[in-house]
Amino acid sequence: GTPGNVRLVGGTLLYNAPDGAACRYAVSAAPFASTDDSGDTASIAGPRARSIALSSGTWYYRISCGVTGRAQGTVIAP
Repeated sequence: GTPGNVRLVGGTLLYNAPDGAACRYAVSAAPFASTDDSGDTASIAGPRARSIALSSGTWYYRISCGVTGRAQGTVIAP
């Protein structure tokens, strides 16, 4: 499934995983050069509510769950 309810709260990117399995995520100050997510950071399996701490600035993110579920976009952290 696809990660849902992706939102920025303060300096934290929050999302809901589709299930309790681990997902992968990446954040970058520049657009991603590739769609390959094999080197992205694995999130911890468990609760569906997940978070990624961001420092101030503009961030491109992608969150991949399962084989085809992906959310991606841009946020501006305060």
